[in-house]
Amino acid sequence: MTLRSASSSGTVILDVTDGVAENVPVTITATIGSLSHSASASFGFTDFTASASPVPLVIQAGQSATSTITIASVNGFSGNVSLSVSNTTKLDIDLNQSSVVLSTAAPTILPVTITVPADTAPGSYVESLNATGGPITSSATLIVQVTAPEPSNPPPSSPQKAPSACLLCSVLQAVETGWGLLVTSILVGFALGWATLALGARVRRSEAHRIKHLQSHDNRGTNRLPRWLRRARSSQRTRGREDRWSRQEKRSDFGAANSIHQGH
Repeated sequence: MTLRSASSSGTVILDVTDGVAENVPVTITATIGSLSHSASASFGFTDFTASASPVPLVIQAGQSATSTITIASVNGFSGNVSLSVSNTTKLDIDLNQSSVVLSTAAPTILPVTITVPADTAPGSYVESLNATGGPITSSATLIVQVTAPEPSNPPPSSPQKAPSACLLCSVLQAVETGWGLLVTSILVGFALGWATLALGARVRRSEAHRIKHLQSHDNRGTNRLPRWLRRARSSQRTRGREDRWSRQEKRSDFGAANSIHQGH
């Protein structure tokens, strides 16, 4: 506070530059030669304040949130207060109204909507809301903490049914629609036929393997006999064939003779 001028009539003009919003006691002293007189006075300065809450305001990228601006009168200030935003960041700030009428009765509360674009990088962003009423200006600091968006989850894929399960579903559906008996009979017949063919093939393979094994065993057993024993067996078989042939010849001769005798 500085003294601008003083007149002999007692008018004093003071300049206030520090913006103190309170009652300030002032002592004015007038001196002429060795005479000095003082006078005391109290000056009241009107003002208003602006503040934001919460601080910081946490918003996810691509989302919006609301901050509350409070404008309060100091030392009886009243009147129209205009509002503006510095707009130094890419945040979208909607004041909802450009001015308010401030009274001494109660503070004015103003909601402010802040939208964060989806491509905003996570971090802290600062904006200033400026309130101006006549020669008085007050500012509220908006601090916005931007967080990364949550990753989007893809829709769950439907599980694929196994072929056997699909076949079973088809059979059950056929049963429900009246074709169940026919489908079931075809499937059972197919299964039984396949089982019969498989069993027959297995029996034939087993029998062929057994015969092959016996032949191999017999050949191995015969080849292991001494030469003289093999010759003896061969001679016995030859004599046996000759004996059978001789008996057959005798029976033939006897039958012929018997026929001639009966003829006489």
